Amino acid sequence: FVIRTVVKSKRDLMFMKSKVVEQHDRLSIALDAAAMGTFEWVIESDKHLLSPRTFELFGYDIQNPPANLDEVMAAVHPDDRDNALKKAMSAIKEGKDYINEYRVVLSDGRIRWIGLSGRPYYDRYNKPTRMLGVCMDITDKKLKEQELQSALKELESQKSRIERSNRELEQFAGVAAHDLRSPIRIIAGWIDMLDHLLGV
Repeated sequence: FVIRTVVKSKRDLMFMKSKVVEQHDRLSIALDAAAMGTFEWVIESDKHLLSPRTFELFGYDIQNPPANLDEVMAAVHPDDRDNALKKAMSAIKEGKDYINEYRVVLSDGRIRWIGLSGRPYYDRYNKPTRMLGVCMDITDKKLKEQELQSALKELESQKSRIERSNRELEQFAGVAAHDLRSPIRIIAGWIDMLDHLLGV
């Protein structure tokens, strides 16, 4: 009986292990297809576990990984650092998902927009222990948004010019109509006087 139970437990364990490997493979395929990286921030030790894709996205040297939060944040655009850090800390404090978009500056000076989504985890005393998440390059999306904003501003500018032209045209039409009515009234008055004189 004991041997049978051990064999069954071992078989169950192997089955569960195969299911975990299968789930890992599925996740890996999905992340690759979406060109997403993963990150884990172990809060107490300030250790950062980053996937190879995350190293690529942030421009980190895989041989010299960031050792702490300051080194992680060094890649973030200076204008975005405070907000990025505030949002992460707020998510941890409030127990909410971390969703953010910010720029990173690559070693060659290029700017890349990164979209992140993470979730904080806590121990049984409700102390934050880590944050897990994913990140992806959203530069194309941001460039399209900027193009759309520029196009909307141009349309708004054209709309203002057209409205101004329409007002000017209405004013001109009003003046022209008034100017045309005066000579017509004079002619009509002369015709009435002629009709009166001729007895028509």
